[in-house]
Amino acid sequence: MNAMYDYIGITKQLHKDNINLSNLEHIASSRNCEHYLIPGIKPMKLQYNKDNKLMRITGSVPYWVNGHNFSITMAEYNTGLDYMADLLKVKISDAIVDVMEFGAIVNTSLPANQIISAHSSAKGMKSVIYDNGRYFSDSACKVKMYNAKARIFQNLDKGTQHEIEAAGFDRKADWVKVEAHYLKPHMAINKGAGIILSDLFRPDFIRKTEENFLYQYSRLSFIKSVEIPMNKKHLKTDNLLMLALAEVSGNIGKSPKDLAYGILNQIPDEVLSPNDKKARRAQIRKLLKQISTDITSKYDLSPLLQDAMLYHRTA
Repeated sequence: MNAMYDYIGITKQLHKDNINLSNLEHIASSRNCEHYLIPGIKPMKLQYNKDNKLMRITGSVPYWVNGHNFSITMAEYNTGLDYMADLLKVKISDAIVDVMEFGAIVNTSLPANQIISAHSSAKGMKSVIYDNGRYFSDSACKVKMYNAKARIFQNLDKGTQHEIEAAGFDRKADWVKVEAHYLKPHMAINKGAGIILSDLFRPDFIRKTEENFLYQYSRLSFIKSVEIPMNKKHLKTDNLLMLALAEVSGNIGKSPKDLAYGILNQIPDEVLSPNDKKARRAQIRKLLKQISTDITSKYDLSPLLQDAMLYHRTA
């Protein structure tokens, strides 16, 4: 599935514009602000301060337009916002984007919950487990991962589930949604320059957003593993122990040879003579040559996420 925008928060000072609130549902009043729901399949929220004529709109555009966030094209997202502007009788293409989400849903070969639990936060990020997923956050961005299939079964009615099946959802497959929820999108994506709503559909801005989204995901860590040999003669007990050492060392950023040598160097010469240690080092090197110690991860979603981008797809 292609990458897409999701939740958004925009603000606009209306000045001489007169907003049409007659089509909205008034739900609350608070300190000069009136709170409304913008009608849609899943309503978005509008807050209006009538004294300073400040309007703020928040919510998920895909849910508002389609009733789900499994997929939405850039054209559908833009058309939905055009309809909203017409409903309010206010130009919103120049509204300031305060908060935004960008992400992708990918079909995975491993169970979604297994993939999510194999990820951990980078230094300086907080990790929180939540409904069928987890997020990793700092002051500027929250990277969210969740089991998309579980969410679909949990939150959407049968009719909507059938609709997204027509859009490519396979209920027997596993799906993971990865989103970057930008608390300060202008800082993360636009070098501190303000972002207006129409920017979201410019190719150069989409490229920058995709690049930053992939960077945000790359900040996460995930469990890595070594390649297990398929040749029986390389699966002796000492080979298996060396494979385990290589995998553990790779996940802590160390070399298996350095860890093995480190243990060897701690042994007093009266227990193992220098010649004994020399022989052990030669044996360690021989064992390491018999296995591939290249660390990879079956949990890394980077290739799938890159293929979901509009402009940053792999060749």
